Amino acid sequence: MEFDLLTYIGRFQPFHRGHKRTVDAALKRSKRVAIGLGSHDRPPDTRNPWSSQERINMIAQCFDDSTLERIVFVPLMDHTYNLSRWLASVESAVHSAAFRHWQGEPYKIGIIGFDKDETSFYLHHFPQWARVEMPPEEIIDATSIRRALFRDGWVDAKVAELLTEPVDKWIEQWAQTDAYHDRRGEWLYLKDYQLKHGNGPHCTADTLVINGGHVLLVERGKEYGGGLLALPGGFVGLNERTHDAAFRELKEETGIKVNDYMLKRQIENQVPRLFDDPLRSRRGRIYTHCYKVEFDFPDLPKIKGGDDAAKAMWVSPGSIRRNQMFEDHYDIIEAMGVL
Repeated sequence: MEFDLLTYIGRFQPFHRGHKRTVDAALKRSKRVAIGLGSHDRPPDTRNPWSSQERINMIAQCFDDSTLERIVFVPLMDHTYNLSRWLASVESAVHSAAFRHWQGEPYKIGIIGFDKDETSFYLHHFPQWARVEMPPEEIIDATSIRRALFRDGWVDAKVAELLTEPVDKWIEQWAQTDAYHDRRGEWLYLKDYQLKHGNGPHCTADTLVINGGHVLLVERGKEYGGGLLALPGGFVGLNERTHDAAFRELKEETGIKVNDYMLKRQIENQVPRLFDDPLRSRRGRIYTHCYKVEFDFPDLPKIKGGDDAAKAMWVSPGSIRRNQMFEDHYDIIEAMGVL
């Protein structure tokens, strides 16, 4: 065969007929195929409703056992604000998959995919691998498939035709679970939210507070993202500067017991970092300014959750998990040099 390993990267939310055609083409040209599952370990939402394990189960329904022996699944974490780190992690993961069956040099690795839009940027970032362009027979939009699932309860037969029969059955069974009803409730909430507030752009301000190697986080108490951990912060008022909003939200949500003058001065005397990934929030186009505050008190300042926050807590960086974090707050903490 032409390749020892072909890599195919996607989110596969869900795995549709176009994905299946690409994997089939890769299997004809390569001894083995690595399927890279993007957005691994994120908490479920309407854009990424299925975990990596659920996507593996979904995809596995489409192939027989002998074919599955030639497929290796590679979960890939996002590093939204650090492209170099993401590229390095992909290369490392793919090499690990490749050399599980390494039998000596030469070993040829390639990457396969369709250069559809800006989401396919990665195809140009691995010049060390041969690139295989896979023009589609038809453009299948996974967003439309998810929209039908959450809007209509999966009654659109034309949309279901975009899936393989095994995946269609898998999703029908999943649609009977509490997880589906949670995501559909979230979809309806977001639709109502956007009708009330529009798609933006909107501006928020967050604060990353560090003391003694611990990070100050809040547990969200509202319907959207309830139970997830987040940086203290919120929307900037119409007549409010971002540093004033950051200070106000920090005090309201954590009640942190420190000298307010010192705290406010530390916030307002720095240039915040802007985080503006277009997909960072499902609520609409929301960008945030994040301020970094560092203390060296021997004891952690007292805190108490309030306003939008059910709880406030000091957390060591090593115990922060992506699948427990709200929206892109894990990526923000990582980009600010803490993770």
